[in-house]
Amino acid sequence: MTGENLGDPSSLPFHFDYNQAENMLIISFRRCLLGTHQDIESFISKMKVFCRSLNAKCYILVDLQDLYVKPEVGTFFWSELKRLVDPYAINILGYAGPVFDGTVGTRLGTRYYLFPIFYGRKERAIALLKETSENE
Repeated sequence: MTGENLGDPSSLPFHFDYNQAENMLIISFRRCLLGTHQDIESFISKMKVFCRSLNAKCYILVDLQDLYVKPEVGTFFWSELKRLVDPYAINILGYAGPVFDGTVGTRLGTRYYLFPIFYGRKERAIALLKETSENE
């Protein structure tokens, strides 16, 4: 399953990448706008299929750099994402890139997240994700 993804990567605005050696699922977005409940339900249904294929709990890193969520559906998106990944996650961390520019809350449709968001290098986010769960 290393590097496996769901669907044709060029046609989907999101990508699921599971690395078996690291036991890590990275969810990333490509200029993805989630503006309606239907958009979110489409994403969630594809992610459910992928998550069910996992044989064990894993670390989940959500790369938020290219994701845009309209405020009117922000709460729905975050609660659905959290509800979906909780049964599969050893630990979950959002990654918002190296620079906090003050627009992330607006861009992601809410000021309140249901899991921590890290601002910095991706490599550090991955290390922090594993480090945090080892300390719990």
